[in-house]
Amino acid sequence: MAQLLRAKAGGLLESLVTRIVEKETGAVDAAVQNGESTSTGLMILAAAALVVMVFALLGISRMIAGPLVSITGVMGQLAKGDLGATVPFIDRT
Repeated sequence: MAQLLRAKAGGLLESLVTRIVEKETGAVDAAVQNGESTSTGLMILAAAALVVMVFALLGISRMIAGPLVSITGVMGQLAKGDLGATVPFIDRT
């Protein structure tokens, strides 16, 4: 009788362990899949941020470089003695 109870308990224990392992394996698989989708989402977000930063830097550099090139040209004319040259941006402070 004791052996029969031990055999049934062993079978139940083995069944319980099998169920726990299957559930945990499923949970791990779900976590890995969730992690992969999160990683992909972060990569897309980083790429979008990079694109926005590149366009912002291009815009800022044009806002700075354009007037500097213009002023440099006029300063060259003034240095050559052309006092009739119109100096741009004198109304800006």
